[in-house]
Amino acid sequence: MNRYDSRLDQLNELPLTKEDKHFILHCLREGGVVDYPPVLAAYQACWHNAAESATVPQRDNVGRRAANTFLREALGVEALGHPR
Repeated sequence: MNRYDSRLDQLNELPLTKEDKHFILHCLREGGVVDYPPVLAAYQACWHNAAESATVPQRDNVGRRAANTFLREALGVEALGHPR
């Protein structure tokens, strides 16, 4: 995903990698989501909640793993090789 995708604008404050963005869009597409904002708001909240309890060097990874797990489970998406 080399081009800009405005569907993820509300996640701009998260340190998303290119792989994160690809994974999120994959889950939304495979999960049949048409109303992105509520799902992305829950993703962001999950990231922040998990990151709060982690030490500073681990915050991004702990948040990313929790948010991606939430997304997979909430949408019932199987994703091999997904980012953690």
